Amino acid sequence: DVAWMFEAYMGTGHLDVVKGTAHYWVKILDQVKEFTRKYFRKENGERVGGAFYPWMCPQYDLSPMPAPPTDPPYANQLHNGAYPLFICYLYWKYTGDQDYLRSVLPVARAAADFYVGISTYEAEHDSYAIRYKPCMGQDELGSFNRDNYICCVSSAAWTIDSAIEMLRAAGEQPD
Repeated sequence: DVAWMFEAYMGTGHLDVVKGTAHYWVKILDQVKEFTRKYFRKENGERVGGAFYPWMCPQYDLSPMPAPPTDPPYANQLHNGAYPLFICYLYWKYTGDQDYLRSVLPVARAAADFYVGISTYEAEHDSYAIRYKPCMGQDELGSFNRDNYICCVSSAAWTIDSAIEMLRAAGEQPD
């Protein structure tokens, strides 16, 4: 996925590419939130909040944003919601730019809110699970509609932890 190329961009001095991409995620955030509310629902029918950036997010015309596919081989890859925040986080950690950090906090909050929204607390395990359907793992040739894909669960945990770190570094209180 393209997110991993950004480490190379940073290391070769192309900070403008990384910063510009991160600002793109901020620019389209309201449309992505609308997309998320429209297409993601919990088992009880309640709409999921936050922002899930589609795997192949449109780069130009964002309206209407396409519905996420529901059948293999392109069902929701729920781990992809972490990539925009990864790019924002990477630039902030590399540069330490506090103004930039504050500008991307809406992406951090929205990405974390999405993962909180698709997670369910399970008292018998004293932990959270992600059992959202339809979904698939990271590999398009892998399985479909299983619970707790490691790529999704680790993306959710990383996103929530990183959003909290970013909010605190900006002097804000996490929800």
